[in-house]
Amino acid sequence: MDATCSMFHLLNKCKNTVDIMFECASDIVKDNQIISDSFQIQFVVYRNNDSGEKKLLQSSSWETKPHNLRVFMNTIEVEGGLLNEAIEIGLWHANRENERENITQVILIGDAPPNTRKEILSDKTTGRKLNLRKQHIIKTN
Repeated sequence: MDATCSMFHLLNKCKNTVDIMFECASDIVKDNQIISDSFQIQFVVYRNNDSGEKKLLQSSSWETKPHNLRVFMNTIEVEGGLLNEAIEIGLWHANRENERENITQVILIGDAPPNTRKEILSDKTTGRKLNLRKQHIIKTN
């Protein structure tokens, strides 16, 4: 999810509805006779390169209980944001997590277009951390 300043209200709504998300998912799992703790949710926020390396991407652990996810979400504050935003780093994270264990769904929530290839390649602030991201984007585009 985009955690830049323009997303303040929506981020707060997500924080306040995490219990409902889990309840709905649990109902679906039960209705399909699937073990209740067989699904997990990870909450990930991205910003843009002006937020610096530590806040560009923040992610919770994979959670089976809403309380643990809410605790993480309550630490997240909106910050930064320019014209384009680092959607590509959020998707990079999802791909990396999927390499560890199969992810069946990813929901992307944002209000701005992704950084352009030129913006990604010219970024010096996060370049050290994101070399893998840049290489992946170059190979797949």
